[in-house]
Amino acid sequence: MRIRSLSLPLLLVSIFLSSCSFHCSIGGNDTVKQPATSPVEKNGTVIYNGIELESQGLHVKEAYLVYTKSGQMLPGNNQTDFREPIGLRLVVDSGWTVEEGKVYPGASEKMISEKGNVLLDQQDLFQQYNGGGAVDAADAKYITLSVSLKGNADSSKSFSVEFRVWDKKSEGFVTGKFKLFLE
Repeated sequence: MRIRSLSLPLLLVSIFLSSCSFHCSIGGNDTVKQPATSPVEKNGTVIYNGIELESQGLHVKEAYLVYTKSGQMLPGNNQTDFREPIGLRLVVDSGWTVEEGKVYPGASEKMISEKGNVLLDQQDLFQQYNGGGAVDAADAKYITLSVSLKGNADSSKSFSVEFRVWDKKSEGFVTGKFKLFLE
């Protein structure tokens, strides 16, 4: 299996001395899972970390949270110190529209503090990716959307992350949300 991991830094925003950044990547491999809690199965998808997930047209085999540098899963309670970016890993095993060996994914991500402050809101993480957003179909099996937090001026202890991944060549999509808790 050809594995290619591409990372695209897309946005770095400062708000009230807090900063977050989002990144996305395509490709990779399965993460070694050592979850603190048991997964939930919903419509054929194995879901960890309390992720709420809905999909249409794209079939997600697994959804979980990882530390993007080490590749280790987050504990089941989603507590983190944010020393390392947190990645939502979606293993999409079918549903992409393939044109000449390429797929055209879209992805958005929004992070909101418990106090209601929108820390980041990125509408299309793949917009400028690879000259029009085309990626090899084999690499589109693994989608990772990551977020990092540096500083926290509003002193929130929890953060909601909302996401959407879609196929730009069809009506297929995955949408959901999860919470992260500051240790």
